[in-house]
Amino acid sequence: MPKTQIKEFENHHNIKIKENWNDGEDCVLNLIKLRAKIQLIMSNLKNDDFHKYPTVGIILQLTERIYEQITGSISCVCTKNHSSSEVLSRTAIESSVNILLMLKGDTESKTFSWLKKYISDDINHIQNWEDSLKNDEEKRIHLPRITTRRELHTLKKEFVNTYIEQVKEVLEIDETYTLPRKYLKRFQEVDEEITYHTVYSRLSATTHLNAEDTISYMMAKIYGDEQQLQIGLEHIAFSEFMLIYSLLFYTKIVDKFILKYSSKEDDEITKIEENYLSVMNKISETQNW
Repeated sequence: MPKTQIKEFENHHNIKIKENWNDGEDCVLNLIKLRAKIQLIMSNLKNDDFHKYPTVGIILQLTERIYEQITGSISCVCTKNHSSSEVLSRTAIESSVNILLMLKGDTESKTFSWLKKYISDDINHIQNWEDSLKNDEEKRIHLPRITTRRELHTLKKEFVNTYIEQVKEVLEIDETYTLPRKYLKRFQEVDEEITYHTVYSRLSATTHLNAEDTISYMMAKIYGDEQQLQIGLEHIAFSEFMLIYSLLFYTKIVDKFILKYSSKEDDEITKIEENYLSVMNKISETQNW
């Protein structure tokens, strides 16, 4: 069965795991197990549960987005595109923190705050777009598109407002709650501030194209072939390490999802976490980190 799952995963993503990522097969099998646990919880929910947890479908869709980000990162590692893998790992970690925050406490109020924030930001971006037009030619090109965007925004706003009003008929919603604007605060609220200052910030090197990787490249060129090889191997190890970190965060989501919607603990979650941590420790020891 595990070999069949790996083969299906490889065929779907057109990759070869074992050839490019030594610990990849076990990590991917655990990822598949975790996703199946969420799907099982969803399949066991009753009609009354959907009244009690009206945003569970949204949370499910967000977990699927993170799953796709992680599988994208895996595909990048297995095709030797390690910098791109880091971008996706960072995105998955950031997204995971948002979901962990939503699953903590009043999930419905937090999810609605997240939806309303997008609606508010969207209209601001549209207005800023229009305000940036400097001449008649720019207005001729952009105003028709801005009009279309405004129409789409209105549809989305009406949809979200209707959805929230319908839920308010059966549940009490705290409409005063707003998600923290700064991501540092979001990491703090789910007890992951150290992750923000270490993992998340380090992964910004690729996302924001800062100078870290370029400085490493320049130093390697000066120090010679042996140093170039060492820095290259460390780069690969770092990408794989951060990919495992994103898998670890996905594991945290699944754990909180199960507790939220089934009120049961899953002992296998701990074993999967330990497996991921073991792989990370092995990478650290190999690189003398």
